[in-house]
Amino acid sequence: MVSTSSAMPSRTSPPRISVSTPSVTPTVTGNATADAAAIANGTCGTRTAWALAGDVPLGDLPIDGELREVAAGCGARVDDRPHEPEHSLEVQLPFLQRVFGEAVSVLPVAVGFAAPEEVSPLIEAVLPTALVVVSTDLIHHHDQATAARLDRRTAEAVVAREPDAISPEDACGSYALRGIVELARRADLSIRLLDLRTSADTAGEPWRVVGYGAFAVS
Repeated sequence: MVSTSSAMPSRTSPPRISVSTPSVTPTVTGNATADAAAIANGTCGTRTAWALAGDVPLGDLPIDGELREVAAGCGARVDDRPHEPEHSLEVQLPFLQRVFGEAVSVLPVAVGFAAPEEVSPLIEAVLPTALVVVSTDLIHHHDQATAARLDRRTAEAVVAREPDAISPEDACGSYALRGIVELARRADLSIRLLDLRTSADTAGEPWRVVGYGAFAVS
């Protein structure tokens, strides 16, 4: 899911992207952004301070320190550990670099158990100067037909801006997803479904799939 703002960066200004991801650590609550350390292969280290480094195919990406301060002002803690086991950030980086070039800077935000009203203020706070990406997959471990039906129900809740209709079983990143849906509801932003797919649409087996959706918020 991608949320754009009225201050969407132009191609002539250094783009700033906030990427909200799930936290797979069950004890994590609320929002956590990365410390002044490297995130390499989905794990946090110290090789390159202020950078997302390592096996990013198109090169390192700096963490946006100003956006991190904004996030901290909204109550996010600064902690690398919630990011360590999660890969939903790194899969977005090559696409962001391809679209925005090497000047892009990123604010990683891991979102654990939280109400939509706890997540949406951080997203709203960074939107005046940044784009927001919420990275999550959808349903897991059903056959293709069942997954398509369940993901269609989730997509309808997203487009209808009904965060309470989205459960943790519907998406790994449900708490981040519910946060941006809540912001869209409260700010009267529109959400448009771009596509729904499953892993069976590529190379996966149709009897056990993972669902994916793409949405635009404006």
